[in-house]
Amino acid sequence: MYISHGYKHLLLIAHASFPQAVFFSLVVWNFDTASLLTGKTFKHLFPDSSAHFLFKPLRSFLDITSPNKTVPGVFGGIFFGAVLTSVILSSFPYFALPSDSSPYTTGLIMGVLSLFGDLFQSGLKRLAGVKDSGSFFPGHGGALDRMDSMLFTSIWFYHAIVKIQNTALEN
Repeated sequence: MYISHGYKHLLLIAHASFPQAVFFSLVVWNFDTASLLTGKTFKHLFPDSSAHFLFKPLRSFLDITSPNKTVPGVFGGIFFGAVLTSVILSSFPYFALPSDSSPYTTGLIMGVLSLFGDLFQSGLKRLAGVKDSGSFFPGHGGALDRMDSMLFTSIWFYHAIVKIQNTALEN
């Protein structure tokens, strides 16, 4: 159900505005890439981050759903997703948000939703007892694994950004 609903919203975004679809893709894929890079870079600098009382619940949740994810990777992905959103929106005026939307807040929300999508898909795979959802992209976990973050985020992005902006343009 969530797969078809997510893909439906991806199509609605692409149909509504090609620049918004490009912007959406850049931000979500940046989250995935930034999470991976900051996780690999900083996991050695903060090896005991899971022992800190503030991070224990997050680390415990990651151990259940996606044990290879790191606490620094989670925070790095969300932070750099928000930063990239702000940079893109200030550098390229045709990637526009509704006038009352904050670029940084939009990036934070998209980063958190991307994380939830990724962890949800990982949890489903663990329940099913499989490592990858396919073999189309060897070493990347399958086509669905490349899209898991987008499926969750697309629903929010369409309703919070695309519909509001298009309604404002019509008036």
